Amino acid sequence: MYPLVPYKHISIHTALSVEKSGALVSGKVADPQTPIDRLPAGKEYKGTVSLEGFQIQKIVRDRWASRPMLYGRFSPTARGTMLNVHVTLQPVEIVFWAVWCFPLLAVTLISLGNFATMGRDAFFLIPLGMLAFGYLFVFFTFGPQANEAEQFLKSIFAEHEIIEQTRR
Repeated sequence: MYPLVPYKHISIHTALSVEKSGALVSGKVADPQTPIDRLPAGKEYKGTVSLEGFQIQKIVRDRWASRPMLYGRFSPTARGTMLNVHVTLQPVEIVFWAVWCFPLLAVTLISLGNFATMGRDAFFLIPLGMLAFGYLFVFFTFGPQANEAEQFLKSIFAEHEIIEQTRR
């Protein structure tokens, strides 16, 4: 079943310590205060990383896309570190999506009610199409970006022993 709001959960269990795992992620992420035109080459993500976890986002320079936010937490285990990551939409995108979709949903339901009672004027198809476009645009642009984020995390730990990976 697909979620109403797109998200992804990734778990990576590595044999590295929390400090080494944090250092690996930190080495691949640019500082969030750095302007886009001055970002170092090879840095695809920007954000903050600490020993507790991280909050990073993909850097998109040349096109608009649904840029996922990655909220990660490092948890020490007996065999290394468990990295739990939630990939979600940015809060600004969720607000924009709500502002776009909820009024259209109301107009669609009102016009559908008018169509059902009066039996004429299929006006409800216009806001219904706009609603479907807004929802599907966000839903289908998020998926590829979330998969890229997952590949990014896997590439960071690819050189080191990964004990277990799960995703939901």
